Amino acid sequence: MIRILHIVILAITFTLFSCEKSDYKESEMFYSYFPTEINSWTEYEVREIIHNSNVGSDTSYYYLKEVIAEEFIDNQGRVTFRVERFKKDSLADSYTISDVWYSNLTNTTAEKVEENVRFIKLIFPIKDNKTWDGNAYNTEIEWDYEYDSSHSERTYNNLFFDSTIKVQQIDNVNPIQNQVAFEVYANHIGLIRKSYVNIENGDGRELEMTIIDYGK
Repeated sequence: MIRILHIVILAITFTLFSCEKSDYKESEMFYSYFPTEINSWTEYEVREIIHNSNVGSDTSYYYLKEVIAEEFIDNQGRVTFRVERFKKDSLADSYTISDVWYSNLTNTTAEKVEENVRFIKLIFPIKDNKTWDGNAYNTEIEWDYEYDSSHSERTYNNLFFDSTIKVQQIDNVNPIQNQVAFEVYANHIGLIRKSYVNIENGDGRELEMTIIDYGK
């Protein structure tokens, strides 16, 4: 019941905010941190570690390419973008499609459906210290996302980005759990860095994704 009430309050807040701020210019909302241009793509180098308290950890390295492939109207009447994800084990290999995700950009949120789980990645306008429940539209426990270091310069793999935002998704470390996750988005490019650690009692997963190239 508390969970449902929280989602209702969040939806009402987004609706009221959208009405009150409808005169915002797109540049002031900073939608460009979550671009939706068809055929735009981003490549990442990835390290993934699966932790198992019984057999130890298993580490894999690979490359990932995300392509915004198509725009369509979903069954709720929303503009939706099909994100095709390709994977390869080495730079010399050819990419093969691994899965398909989806994204939505609304007046107040940037959302992504990953493995059939919807996350609220960003909320608008973007301002430091603003918080929201990134899991409000799924059944996972609440994670309070927060903006940090908005519109700052960053460099990854010799690629310079003059305006980026960091979303701290969770920072919860105790004797039982190690949960630390954040994402970094670049203006006009989208996600450029992801760090995810979610381990409990020795079991869990780590994921590190860093941009190596992008284009249209």
